[in-house]
Amino acid sequence: YLHDAESGESRSLTSQPIEDGSVQRNVAFLPHKVEFHAFSRQIDSHMEVCVSPVDDVEVRRIQLINRSDRRRRLTLLSYGEVVLSAQSGDRRHPAFNKLFIESEFNPTLNALLFRRRPRSSDEAPIFFGYSLVLPIGQSADGNFESDRRQFLGRGGSIAAPLILQQEAAPHLSNRSGATLDPIFSLAQSVEMEPGATLEYAL
Repeated sequence: YLHDAESGESRSLTSQPIEDGSVQRNVAFLPHKVEFHAFSRQIDSHMEVCVSPVDDVEVRRIQLINRSDRRRRLTLLSYGEVVLSAQSGDRRHPAFNKLFIESEFNPTLNALLFRRRPRSSDEAPIFFGYSLVLPIGQSADGNFESDRRQFLGRGGSIAAPLILQQEAAPHLSNRSGATLDPIFSLAQSVEMEPGATLEYAL
């Protein structure tokens, strides 16, 4: 998501989860990556998604460009749900599987780390890491969320999460540990001068 602190408006860098017909979009599918380009309210965004062919790693490189003639205050905000089990098992017992997942935040890496506790002595623990890499010279906000209900709100959806109902920059709860419905979300405030370009990686 990309949230504008001045207008209070939010959009997604892809056509989902927030559908907005006013956003100009273009998508390119290449053999080694997918590129998403969007332009709205004088902010240009370009996201490249690559999956390593040899390791369990996905990288999303995001470029933001301020095409306006004024300083912009934005928040870059991610969201994903944690599944550290076989898809078949998660579909059969999603609530049960989530009971074994714990999280912690590493401020040095600006990363959320998740661990699935073994259910038996012969089961190996499973780990998952999620990090936001910033441009050189920019300090991390350390703004994170690991609880789905805190992000979406009661009865909320990814198309209209509770956290984006705040007019100011979204502030996550910064709580980790064991939750009933784990997610991974990192947020970073961004100040951009006219014509400035910034790059991030998730």
